[in-house]
Amino acid sequence: MSRPHKFYQVDVFASEPLFSGNPVAVIFDADDLTTEEMQKCAHWQNLSETTFVLKPTHPDADYKLRIFTPVSELPFAGHPTLGSARALLSNGLKPKKEHILVQECKKGLININIEDNKLFFSSPEAEIDVYGGDLLSRALGAPNLSLTGAIVDVGPKWLVVPLDSAEMVRATEINGSAFTELTHETNITGITFYGAEAQDRSTTHKYEVRTFCLEGNGVVEDPVCGSGNAAVARYLEAFGERSSYIVRQGTCVGRNGLVRVDYTEDCIWVGGEANVTTSGVIVL
Repeated sequence: MSRPHKFYQVDVFASEPLFSGNPVAVIFDADDLTTEEMQKCAHWQNLSETTFVLKPTHPDADYKLRIFTPVSELPFAGHPTLGSARALLSNGLKPKKEHILVQECKKGLININIEDNKLFFSSPEAEIDVYGGDLLSRALGAPNLSLTGAIVDVGPKWLVVPLDSAEMVRATEINGSAFTELTHETNITGITFYGAEAQDRSTTHKYEVRTFCLEGNGVVEDPVCGSGNAAVARYLEAFGERSSYIVRQGTCVGRNGLVRVDYTEDCIWVGGEANVTTSGVIVL
């Protein structure tokens, strides 16, 4: 029998007060919903992800989260984690630990650091496998270049690819057929590629980032991707770079998301702004 559930939408990684980041729908008290009902709701919402808040089963967790794209469930995702944390805090949740929320999800326990209006998730540990070749170059619309990156598994599996510059990132045009072939061949979630801004540009960010994945029958660009940026951070760390930085993402789809990556002695924190834009009820 259907019943009303509290519902929030949160704009995550926004650099401006409203509608410049990546939205996520958050459904509360979802313990009574089946997996099929959750997936149907996520498909109807048609956002990058929709999340469902449940009672935790781990004694250290403040809550449990299930995360769905319109077509499948994910073990972990970054911007839904931060958006759900913001919704819960706005709804009055008090963390068990001071300034730290602990999220239980299929990837395990994820710590979320609360820093005023900014939230940061601790990047999961990652498996990294170098990957390159003609198919990758064709997928990124650059068949004459020899591109190499690495598959970085942070829950979602992203093929992280460094490009020569931020301008090259913004100019990249995905080859849909090669991208689809690459995704199926490697069993990745999608591709996240990045490039550094020119030193003479007056910017607050170091890198421009774009993320693409398959959804249904087509290739879609994720406006601002938390797990994709966690994968980039793990990739940089694997190749000797542990300096904190800021990323801009969403430029090519009319957004202006900012993601901050902080390296500490034993952790990588990925985060930014998260603002509630909508609240109400949804009947499920």
